[in-house]
Amino acid sequence: MSNHLTDLGHDVSVFCVNDTGKSLYDSKVNIIVSSESRKYNYKIISDINNAVIHSTPEIIHTWLPASITIPTMFIAYHHKKPCIFSFRSSMYFHRYLSYLEYITALFLSKKIVSNNDISLSKNMYRTLYNFKNGCHIPNIVSVKKRKSNTNPLSGCFKLIFAGRLDPNKNLKKLLEALTHINNHEWKLSVFGEGYLKEKHIKYCLDNNLSDKVDFYGYSHELDKHLLAADILIFPSFHEGMPNVLLEALSVGTPSVYSNIKQHQLLLSKTLSNLMFDPHSYIDIKNKILYVMDNYKRVQRQITDHQTHMLAYSYQQIIPQYLKAYNDTINEYNS
Repeated sequence: MSNHLTDLGHDVSVFCVNDTGKSLYDSKVNIIVSSESRKYNYKIISDINNAVIHSTPEIIHTWLPASITIPTMFIAYHHKKPCIFSFRSSMYFHRYLSYLEYITALFLSKKIVSNNDISLSKNMYRTLYNFKNGCHIPNIVSVKKRKSNTNPLSGCFKLIFAGRLDPNKNLKKLLEALTHINNHEWKLSVFGEGYLKEKHIKYCLDNNLSDKVDFYGYSHELDKHLLAADILIFPSFHEGMPNVLLEALSVGTPSVYSNIKQHQLLLSKTLSNLMFDPHSYIDIKNKILYVMDNYKRVQRQITDHQTHMLAYSYQQIIPQYLKAYNDTINEYNS
C-alpha cells in the first residue's frame, strides 16, 4: 500500500521494529527502523516520538502489535495529529494488553479501519467500530503474473502451505491428512515460522513424511512460490483477512481451504466445493484428492472466479484509504 501511495505523489513514512520485507527500500517510502529489535521495550516510545517529529505527518495510521499501537496513539495525541487505529483481524480480548489497547483507541483514535468484516469481531469491538465511524477496507492483493492452465509436471503434485506455525493455522491436521494420501505423488512446501515448527518436523519424522515435506521458513517471495505450486492448502481455524489464500486464487492456483465464516464472507459460493472442515483430517484429505482427481476442472473454476478478485486490487483499495485519510484529516481540522 505504501508503495502505491508514493507512486501517486504522497509522502509516506513507515515505522517498524524490524525491517523484514525489504522490497519497500526500492520505493520512495521513508522506512524508520526502531533502535530496539524487541517490541516490548520502553525505548520504542522515544523512537516512535522521534519518527513523528522527523516525518511531520498529517495523519498517523497504526496497525499492530499493541506494544506499538498504544504508544503511537498517545504520541499522536501529544503532537495533535489525527490517528487511525486498524482492526487487523477479527478482534477480541485475547490478552491483558488488549484491554489497554481498546481503552486507548476509545479515547485517542479518530477512526477505525478494519481489514475484515466487522461482524467477525466481538460485541465491544463492534461498538467501538460504530462509535468511531469505522470503515471496512480489505488488504491489497497484488498479482504480478497468472498461472497458465497446465497439468502438474511429472505427475507429482506440488502442494504449498504458508502461515505462522501455531495452533490456529492447523498444519498438524494437514500433515495428518497427508499421511493418508498414497494414490498420488505429492510434495509439500511449508513456508512460515513459529513455535510449533520443531513439533511439526518431529511429526514428519515419526510418520515417514520427511522426504515429502520441506520446511523453508519465512519467504520474501511467496507470490512466486504460490505461482509455482499446484495446490494451496489453507486449513486455518480462524482468519482475519486471508491474504495468502486470496493471492493464490488471484494467480490462479487451485486451493482448498477451511469452511470458516471469514472465507464464506469473502469468497464466492461457486467455490464452496473446495471448502473442508478444518477439524477433520478425513475431510481435508478428501478435498485434496478431489482437486488432484479433477485438476483441470478446478483450474477452470478458479479462472472463472478471478474477476471477483479484482475487488482487492490496489486500483480499488487505494482510493478507499485516501478517502478515509482525507475525511479524518478534514474532520479533525474542522
